[in-house]
Amino acid sequence: MKASNIAYLILPGFVAALPGSEAQEPGAPPSGGDVPQLKVESHKTLNPNRFSLSSRFALNIEADFDDWATWSDAGPPAGAANRTYDNGFVQMDASGSSSLTWYWQYQGAVDPAGLIMRSSTAPSGGGVRDAQDDPHLGLEVTYARELGSIRSLKYGFEAAFGWTDVRIASDQSISGPVTVTTDTFSLGGIVMPADGNRGSTFEGPGPLIPLNPGPPLAPGRQTQPSVATVGGMRTLDASLYGFRLGPYFEVPLAKRLTFGLSGGLALAVVDSEFSFSETKSVPGFNLTSQQSGRSSDSDLLAGGYVQGLLSLGLSDTVSLCAGVQYQSLGDFTQRAGVKEAKLDLGNSIFVTVGLGFSF
Repeated sequence: MKASNIAYLILPGFVAALPGSEAQEPGAPPSGGDVPQLKVESHKTLNPNRFSLSSRFALNIEADFDDWATWSDAGPPAGAANRTYDNGFVQMDASGSSSLTWYWQYQGAVDPAGLIMRSSTAPSGGGVRDAQDDPHLGLEVTYARELGSIRSLKYGFEAAFGWTDVRIASDQSISGPVTVTTDTFSLGGIVMPADGNRGSTFEGPGPLIPLNPGPPLAPGRQTQPSVATVGGMRTLDASLYGFRLGPYFEVPLAKRLTFGLSGGLALAVVDSEFSFSETKSVPGFNLTSQQSGRSSDSDLLAGGYVQGLLSLGLSDTVSLCAGVQYQSLGDFTQRAGVKEAKLDLGNSIFVTVGLGFSF
């Protein structure tokens, strides 16, 4: 369908409000006896092409950092398994034995009852919410082509490419309930040093302990409620490469001042790096553990945009442009080890300021 035909369908109310239009009773013939014809003039503008270069400031972009206190997995209460704890681990070694292992490490005070390992886990859904570091700076290049006009209304299409540097960091401390699981492994007469790391490597050999905690050689598993505090830094560092395409409509407000409205398809490639370094403490059990991680990921998001743009003509070919865009692109999710970060791009606002060049 031609652009002029689209204009007939979309803009009758807008055209009626333009200067020179007169209201008529429904069904009444116009004065003068002749039925007026809506005149669409296409490609009459001396400079129908416009190229713009703008600075872009992104607002209302938020990040969530989840899985705040679940760092370990004690596994099933019985049977051979790879188990991780806040104060060490007990895992299968290179020999492949399902009953004994030399691949274990332990930190903390020695207990005569055996190797006491503890894992603290938190309910799902906890973490840092709605972290922001507005504004985020970027650039945008726009090409617009005028296709025609209806009275003083101009219409056409625009295409734009932009880049935005998004960095959101949070050092917020979080406290909340956790469940502490305690497993005891028999040492079988092994004498450990009073402090420091104890255990061996995956290849071994080293001191052997049972893979299966608890009876008959040690007390069974225990679970108890407690409170944990997690502090540290979480950082999401992303580059947004955006593209948008859609129609625009422009009307004069004053001499050399125009207002434009546009909307359509928005796409964004998110190229992100997520890192964290945290310390968790459970004072009730004298537990302190540290975790850190880093990952890189990327994804393509699709959505839509709406923009309002003011243009002030500085000459016949140069104009000063300032606009506000609203974009809805959904969420970008990324994991690094035991942690998850979510970048919320569902209600992003972009403020643009730049220069336009018509030709």
